[in-house]
Amino acid sequence: FHVHDASLTAAIAAKSRDRLMLITDAMPPAAGGPPGFDLQGRRATLENGRLQLEDGTLAGSNLTMGEAVRYCIGQLKLDLATTLRMASLTPAAFLRMDHELGRIAPGYLADVNVIDMNKVKLGKPWLAFDLPAGGKRLLQKAEGYDCTIKSGQVTFRNGEYLGVHPGVVLRGPQTTELAMAAE
Repeated sequence: FHVHDASLTAAIAAKSRDRLMLITDAMPPAAGGPPGFDLQGRRATLENGRLQLEDGTLAGSNLTMGEAVRYCIGQLKLDLATTLRMASLTPAAFLRMDHELGRIAPGYLADVNVIDMNKVKLGKPWLAFDLPAGGKRLLQKAEGYDCTIKSGQVTFRNGEYLGVHPGVVLRGPQTTELAMAAE
């Protein structure tokens, strides 16, 4: 964690809870990824729960959003509704996308995982080079997910892909130069 509990508690006391949001700059070691990786030409490693460069400089976080939610509830004693709002609606409002993201309601884009926490087990992550121009992404199998719902459609049930892919890529405004460079 980048912020001490006392600082978090002070921020929560000073700000309206709908003005605070949970964020994570999770790097590859998050959720069981490799313990070391290259970050802008420098080696970063996970040591004692801290991601750092060889000179000891902080190099991001290995905090997942799920861990952030559990930490707020378990350690900071925030209630579930406040914590989930900090992880969903508040960031959506900050990005001015709260008219379509940040809540489970008719007309909103919502991705939902129904999880049996007693059966959750993460597999070993691997890199897939299946994106355009040879781009890579980190993939990881998981057990304990009863179903995944994307844009109102069930896409996975008990770990099995159901053949539907209702999602779209969300993109912000792009300049003409960037659009032309992508062609």
